[in-house]
Amino acid sequence: MQTTDPAALDEGEKAANQLLSGINEYFAEAKKPAGVDAAAWNKQKADVQNTAWQTILFVSNQKKDPALIEDRLRKFIDFNPANAEAAYKLGAAILGQKKAERQPEALWQVARACALTGPGELPAANKKAVCDYLNRVYPQYRGDKKGLDKLMADAAAAPYAPAGFAIETKQQEDIKQLEELKKSNPQLALWVQLKQELTGPNATTNFESNLKGAALPKLKGKLVSMEPAVNPKKIVVGISDASTPEITIELEGGAAFRGKADPGTEIEFEGIGKEFSADPFNLTVEVEKEKITGWPVQAAAPKPAAKKGGAKKK
Repeated sequence: MQTTDPAALDEGEKAANQLLSGINEYFAEAKKPAGVDAAAWNKQKADVQNTAWQTILFVSNQKKDPALIEDRLRKFIDFNPANAEAAYKLGAAILGQKKAERQPEALWQVARACALTGPGELPAANKKAVCDYLNRVYPQYRGDKKGLDKLMADAAAAPYAPAGFAIETKQQEDIKQLEELKKSNPQLALWVQLKQELTGPNATTNFESNLKGAALPKLKGKLVSMEPAVNPKKIVVGISDASTPEITIELEGGAAFRGKADPGTEIEFEGIGKEFSADPFNLTVEVEKEKITGWPVQAAAPKPAAKKGGAKKK
């Protein structure tokens, strides 16, 4: 098991394969020695099978061929499906072939190695290392940890990923949701696209280049806050939801909104990009009075009462 001599490796692999192909003949009931009970005989058979497989896996590892290692590991897992170490090594062998489309399949095996419990479970220290690795590489592939718990549960129940298995990345999910949103709420879809430009690493540059001084599409949001509380010069609305402040609206020329409005009031507007803050997120737009709707009509202030009595005569 410790040699790397090619001739010895070949002989070892041949011997191991011979044992496996004839295992039922070698351990037939008729060949069981007298005085050896069935349990001990079956255990000896399993030990021989395991030694043969360990030999084959050792030889394939020495050949440094990930595809060959994968083939041998699959055959071993068919024999011993609950072996967590084999699952982890299979994941590594798949990754070693450097085929991007097979990364979900490899993650399945790593998740299985982390999730398996019982006789084939990894030793505690090794299991922690594998699980830590999974918690690091899964978000790198997916974009977040969504779906990881389900992956572990599914992988624990089956030694191999089903045909066509894929892990949808967050980017793919966002694109799909955006396409659906374009059909159901095109106005909100426009905002989602704008906000994506303003939440990435180049947010400030994107604002300066594309949005500052530019006309924004018509948007609709819910009132979150006002400043001041009556006759505000600024109102803040949430587009994505009614409680998240996203856009500050200022009227052109510094004019004030008349009166006040309740939080949650729906405001629709078209404006010009004026200022931007990445943290906390806020886009300030300047809006002409005629291009904003939804602000409630306020009653005009009462006129001062006329003074009674005429002017005194001299």
